[in-house]
Amino acid sequence: NRLKDCLAVAAATDTLLIMEPSVLESIKDNIPAMPCPVLLLCDGVSKDHSTASEITQIDVDEWVRLVAERPHSMVWD
Repeated sequence: NRLKDCLAVAAATDTLLIMEPSVLESIKDNIPAMPCPVLLLCDGVSKDHSTASEITQIDVDEWVRLVAERPHSMVWD
């Protein structure tokens, strides 16, 4: 399970960015176990205020800002 691999290396100084809202359904029970902030990329139209409180929704502008601030990234697919 890729999520277990991610959990094994994630630290409090990391940020987990979920790029597809559909992924949330398969990992939502594990989100409280994440040691770092969890962000969900949403376009302006699809922001959904019913998302779990542990998840912060961001738009494309916020995503670009995050990428500029963080020089290192890992992809988990």
